[in-house]
Amino acid sequence: GLFTYHPFLASLATPSMYAGVLVLQPTKSAQTKKVGLDLHQVFQFSGVGCLLAGSSVIFYNKWLNGANHLQSWHAISGALTTTALVSSVLGGSLMVFPSLARPIFGSEGKAKLFWKYHRMAGYSSLPLLIVTLFLGLQSRWVTKNASSAERAGMALGLVTAFVGVVRRVS
Repeated sequence: GLFTYHPFLASLATPSMYAGVLVLQPTKSAQTKKVGLDLHQVFQFSGVGCLLAGSSVIFYNKWLNGANHLQSWHAISGALTTTALVSSVLGGSLMVFPSLARPIFGSEGKAKLFWKYHRMAGYSSLPLLIVTLFLGLQSRWVTKNASSAERAGMALGLVTAFVGVVRRVS
């Protein structure tokens, strides 16, 4: 049914968000930095798009079925994580698109000072993403449709991906 799009879209968002971090680690020249930034934007916008679409699907599905929203730790964590990642992408956009930065910061230079906060918010969102996915592995739908071994395999994959990103970030 409609619900199945939610885990599918979340599953697409996670590697996209991680790839968006990895393409910036490390950059050795101005050219690789520019390519990395371009790819970072594509991955992050794609990941946030998937998160918003997945959140919209679950919201609409609950609305159709008269179900209450934000009733599980997974749902609460997902709402917080999505909000954090959307905020981080919007903040990053302010630095990349000067026409957006000028009205808010007054100059492109002041917007670039904001970069360290954008980076910190992005890095701190990655553990939130993993926690949300772990909580999702305990959801009624997943426990009903996946064996313990399948859930353990998914959890191992999440941990491996997270450790890989943390080790690569410089």
